[in-house]
Parts: sequence; C-alpha cells; structure tokens
Amino acid sequence: MLSKQLRGVETVTQLLTTMLSNSNQDELKHHYLKLTQIFVTLLDFRNLHHDSMIDEDIMKGEHMVFDAFSVLLMKSSEILFRPLYFAIYDWSVTNENGTNQLQIHRLITFYRLSALISNKLGSLFAIFANIFYKHACKLLSELNEPTVIFGEVNFEHVVSVNDHIIDCITALLKHDNNRYLEKSKFEALHQPLVAHLSNKYDDIDVYRERMEAHIIPCIAQFSVSCYDDSWRRQVVQSILELTKNKVWIVRLSALKTLSKIHQLLGEEFMVFLAESIPYFAELLEDENGEVENMCKTVIVEIEKTLGEPINKYF
Repeated sequence: MLSKQLRGVETVTQLLTTMLSNSNQDELKHHYLKLTQIFVTLLDFRNLHHDSMIDEDIMKGEHMVFDAFSVLLMKSSEILFRPLYFAIYDWSVTNENGTNQLQIHRLITFYRLSALISNKLGSLFAIFANIFYKHACKLLSELNEPTVIFGEVNFEHVVSVNDHIIDCITALLKHDNNRYLEKSKFEALHQPLVAHLSNKYDDIDVYRERMEAHIIPCIAQFSVSCYDDSWRRQVVQSILELTKNKVWIVRLSALKTLSKIHQLLGEEFMVFLAESIPYFAELLEDENGEVENMCKTVIVEIEKTLGEPINKYF
C-alpha cells in the first residue's frame, strides 16, 4: 500500500503524463515556465522525505516523477529543454541555508535524472552536458573529504551521490560520437576519476560491488572516449601505477580496470603492452593470490588478442 506522500506524487505525475502526452510542442511552449516550477518541486521529493521514508519508497516516488519528466523530454526541442535542465541543475547545487554545504539528496536526484536523460537522448545529450560537467569533476575530486562539502552526512549517501555522478558520466561518454572530450575536459576528469579506484571509504564487499558496477566501467569508457592517444596512455599509466598500491584490493581493481579497457579496445590496447610488462611481472609474484590470479587472467586475455604468448617479453 502506498503512503500518503507516494499517493500524492502518483496522482500528480499521472495527471502530468496524460496532459503532456496529449499536448503538442506549441501548446507546451506556453506552459513551460510553469512546468519547470512543477518539476523542480516534484524532484525535491527525495530531499524532503529522506529522513521519514525508506529508500524503496523514495525510489518509487522518483521513478514516478522521472517517468512523467521523460514524456516532457521527448516532446521538447533543444531551445525549450535547455533552460529547464539548467533550472534543475541550479536547484540541485543551491547551498543549504546560506552555508557552503551542498544538499546531497538533491545532487543524487539530479545525477540520477541526468543519467536517464543521457540514455534517452543518446549522443544528443552532449549538447547539454556542459551545464554540469565541471561541477561533476569538481565533486568527484572533493568527495574524498565529503564532510567539507556536505557537513555531517550518512556515508551511504556519499557513496550514492558519487556512484550516480559516475553513472551519469559513463552514460554521457558511452553515447558520445562527436568527440565531447577535449583536452580541458580530459584533464578535469582524469585524476578525480582514477583516484576513486583507491578510495576505500566503505567496507571491502561494498567497495568490490561499487568497482564492478560503477567505477571500472566508467574508467574503461573514459579511456575509449580518449581520441588522443597521449591521453589514453596517461589513463593506462595512472592505472598501472595503482597496481603498486599497498592495499591488495586496490591492486586487484586496477588489474580489473586494465582488463576492461583491453576488452573494449582490443588490438588498440597492444600499444601499451611494453610499459605494462614490468608491472605484470611484479604482479605475477604478488603476495595476494587473488591479485596474482587476476594478473594471469589479464595476460591470457592479451595473448588471445595478440595471437602469441607474451612470456618472451618478461
């Protein structure tokens, strides 16, 4: 049974969906300012109820809002949608009570919504991405010290906003076919993104899950999206350096990231083989069995692509 708050959201979003579905673009244009105000209010659902509702119900409410928003999205032109999206971004980054602390729940909602928009619009999403890109890179960097930007918050929420930013960037890069990454964008994202391989502010099981589901796919997609070979080499080199990390699970994640990059690049990965060999040689003697076995797996994968053994290079 739905709670009072969920029933209210369900009623409003059903009415909105019906109205939007039966309206053409010219009709929507006359009501866009009001629609912006309505959706900004609805999107505050998580921020308003995170203390009083369970996560499952919050997700249900947001999905109702996102479904209605998707109808408006697909009926909007770029000229109409840009100011709406900017208004939602501005709402999400407004500081709380005049302080310097951001509202983490609004950011979770914004980046969840942005990933959805990216998957809906595909390559067209890149024309709106500049609205949030610098902010996302800055947040990824600052999330190593979350209390500075959010105050005292639940670390589950910190992990959540981090992973939704990552997912949003992954979706952006996955659909990009117009070389969205220019030099300044590459430099802004490279170090903050790769650094999250060694960010262990949760237990090992949660860390493993996050790496597999969010961080590793994003870094791999980032490397694929680097159309300049020197940028891609920087990414691979920074990951290779992490295979020397003193924490075994970080070394393991670095190897898994290299495996994923190789999987996506195929033969193009071979240009990094020479600099990778010394790291592989060391990892084959790693004190942790899981790391050693993962290194052997990566080598076998590379040999399949290369068509010959690589032990002669050791």
